[in-house]
Order: sequence, then C-alpha cells, then structure tokens
Amino acid sequence: MEFTCTCGNVYNSYSEMDDHVMALECTGSILDIAKISYASALEKPIHTQLQFPTQTTALASEQLKEGWANKPPRKNVRFNDEQKVYLQKAFDKGITTGKKEDPNKVSKRMRSERGPSGETLFQPSEYFSGKQITSFFSRLAMRQGDPKEKMAKAQDQLLNSHLTE
Repeated sequence: MEFTCTCGNVYNSYSEMDDHVMALECTGSILDIAKISYASALEKPIHTQLQFPTQTTALASEQLKEGWANKPPRKNVRFNDEQKVYLQKAFDKGITTGKKEDPNKVSKRMRSERGPSGETLFQPSEYFSGKQITSFFSRLAMRQGDPKEKMAKAQDQLLNSHLTE
C-alpha cells in the first residue's frame, strides 16, 4: 500500500509518511493529509461481498406464527367476598392508625393467615400480588376521599356536639 502526502511525495508505509510530516518537511497540513488518506481509501474497490444464507431465513419465517410478538391476554381476576373483607380490614387499619399498610407485606401475610379452626384463609389461587393489592387500596382511597379531611370533619362534629351540650 502506498501513502501519498499532500506535498506529492509517495511513501511505502504510513509511518514513513508520518515521519515526513512530523519532521515538518511537508508543506501540507495534517488535516489535508487525513482528507487525502480517507479519499484514497474510499477510491479502492472492495472485493468482498456479503452472502446471506437463503435457507435459514426461509425456515425462520415458516416457524414463526402470526402474532408471536403480541402480549398475552390479561386475566381479569375478581375478588371474592373474603378477600375484599380481608383487604378492607387492612386498609381500615392503615386509616385508623395513620400508618398505611405495605401492599407487599399484606400479600405475604395473606399467604400465611389462618382462620379460627387453624386452616389457611386463602387458597394459593386466591393470593394476590402487591400490585393487585395496591390497585385495590387505590380504588378504596378514591371512594373514601381524603382521610385527613374526614378526620377533621369528625373532630369538628365531636367538638360541636360537646359544645352544644
């Protein structure tokens, strides 16, 4: 491979041309040298061609079924009455104590909760994830409104009832 300097000199290796430029024997700038080197590299023909196997792509398209990238349909799970009561109690406990229940902890507790006779309250198919419980608590909170406002109204009513007596 030959390297041509901007001043017109031809060198057998890049290091020879680099030495020529670094010794300040060249009248061209380094930017000019870079442009010429790049242009000469682009002018050389490329002899390699990419070949793609046709059988592999045909097999892949035959194996893929339509809709393979779609999300699977969501299962809508309805809460039964026992689950609603249990989660409502957990939510109410958070309101009365002022410390909200962590949905993930409620989910774990739900798995180990026992009834009066010692059997588990819920079957494994009735367990909920923390996200499902968060969603349930969110719906309860929306229905109830702001708990601070309700607490303030209750205190006002209690105060008014004591004042009128």
